[in-house]
Amino acid sequence: MILHQIDSYSYGNRLRSLPATAKCGFAAALLLLAYLAGPAEQAAITVWLCSWTVRRAGIGARFYAAALGSVLGFYLLSLPALLVEVMPESAAMVPAAVGVDIGRWQLVLTEDGGKLALGLMLRILACSSCFLFLILTTPMADLFQVLRKLRVPLLVLEIMQIMYRFLFLLLQTAFELYTAQRARGGYRGAKRTIADTATLAARLFDRTMSRYEGWMRGLRARGFEDELRLAPGESGIVPARLRFEAGIGIAILTLSALTLPGGWLS
Repeated sequence: MILHQIDSYSYGNRLRSLPATAKCGFAAALLLLAYLAGPAEQAAITVWLCSWTVRRAGIGARFYAAALGSVLGFYLLSLPALLVEVMPESAAMVPAAVGVDIGRWQLVLTEDGGKLALGLMLRILACSSCFLFLILTTPMADLFQVLRKLRVPLLVLEIMQIMYRFLFLLLQTAFELYTAQRARGGYRGAKRTIADTATLAARLFDRTMSRYEGWMRGLRARGFEDELRLAPGESGIVPARLRFEAGIGIAILTLSALTLPGGWLS
């Protein structure tokens, strides 16, 4: 399952030994640039983080492309609303637009809509690359330690830990139920698929909550006292070569965003 694969990559990648605080700071700086900078800087951030995640960290290129492509899938669902405008047939055509008449209405594809869609896609790719770099190179236990250093309330951290564990229980239960249904000849034909999916959804919650209660009973049997303790964080040193590359890269991107046409100060 994809969640187990993400967890496996986060513990087994080649950047695992780097301090989580350094990786979080690096990803946060690039995320801020990706959100505020122009299309050129966003494309550069996407390529740079793709290189770091795949080549330096050793994440599978096919898995990384699938993860980034799944993000674009949600973007494609909103693409018609960005590109197409609906207006009365009597309205004046927008310059540089392609229109299709449907009765008394026109579906208009504008140049401004295309630019907006392209800019949004580059921003989504850049921001998603920052998040993928962080979650594929840093285990959740280390991220919890970073949040604790940022003085996030302990109650919030405990809820996050429980929900993270709950996701594994939910996905594992869904996979087991789906496998059992397929073994009994389920999901054959459209009607059978709909009925089996409804059965899966109905049984999933009860089965997951039962396993969750068993997990909580196991915690209490091992001395759980209403406080989930975090694993001690591992300290490491960022090599000078990586510090230099990260610093120079962020400086160049910032300077480009400040000086190039369309930048912050132009």
